[in-house]
Amino acid sequence: MVTVVNNLIVGGQNAYIQVLRFFSALAVSLFHVGFLDSLGPDYNVWLVNGVFVFYAISGYVTMLSTERRTEKFMLKRIIRIMPLYWFLTLVTFMAMKLIPSIFPYNPSVVELLKSLFLIPYSHRATATTDALYPIVSMGHTIQTTMLYYVIFWVSSSLSQKRRGILSSLIIIAIVVCGYVFKPSPTFLKFYMKPDLIFFVAGIVAYYLCKKLSCQNIKYGLLITTFTIALFFVTMCSHNRWCQFVLIMLLMCTTVILGKVKAINSNVFNHLVIMGNWTFSYFLIHLYVVRFLEVFGGTDFCVKAVICDTVAIVLSWCASYILYEIVEKRFTNMLKKRLL
Repeated sequence: MVTVVNNLIVGGQNAYIQVLRFFSALAVSLFHVGFLDSLGPDYNVWLVNGVFVFYAISGYVTMLSTERRTEKFMLKRIIRIMPLYWFLTLVTFMAMKLIPSIFPYNPSVVELLKSLFLIPYSHRATATTDALYPIVSMGHTIQTTMLYYVIFWVSSSLSQKRRGILSSLIIIAIVVCGYVFKPSPTFLKFYMKPDLIFFVAGIVAYYLCKKLSCQNIKYGLLITTFTIALFFVTMCSHNRWCQFVLIMLLMCTTVILGKVKAINSNVFNHLVIMGNWTFSYFLIHLYVVRFLEVFGGTDFCVKAVICDTVAIVLSWCASYILYEIVEKRFTNMLKKRLL
């Protein structure tokens, strides 16, 4: 089985990264499940670490996909990410105007433009808190990811060979400045947050795996078990620097699994395919979960569990449709015309 993702042929070792995408996306969606909140903050707060794994995967994949050349890197990233995000932003904005009672706030046209162009702004998302999220709330991760892509694009323009080192140094400098100066303006505060450091975890994992020879590794089952355990430990970690080390190790063991080809089954192959849908799933699942919770509620009960389970299943179905129509067909059309 071979599938095309992010301009890479995903088979062999990269198939395992797709499976890691799947479980990371699933963890993030469980973080948004309402009935887990009713059990207390310790039950689901760790699931948000799936976002950081996504950042590390982006760091690794950008290094891997630019080994030979970096021409039109930024244009490729925009074509890959922005069409679906823009589509969902416009649809959400129209829904907010037509049925404002079911949304936490009513955005202006200026806020629509800021959301479309990933400019952070403060708004009252709930009755008690201010948020820096765009109209599509999950778009805040796209803001962070696109910042990384800009840093990587600049670094690769300066030196294709040292693109990873330069990107890492710039990111570390930004994060350190954020810790030291603690900027108050919304724009600076958002873009200097420490989450950027997880892209460096993926870059470091890339360099480590390039140096690592896996020809004599025979203990595929043992490495698989260790990787699964490492994933759960990573999800349970609360210290940012421990998370950095754990995610870096998780990326390395995932790549090693691909090199030794430890797993080959129909279930695994289906997870690889679903890994292709994770970007759509990441953006769409919150809508489906919140809609079903209108019927199931957010208290821990059988009805809530059933509704949230159905929401996750429907989210995967919707992500498949969006992937096929927007991510695959529409972006392929743009690639043919613009690249």
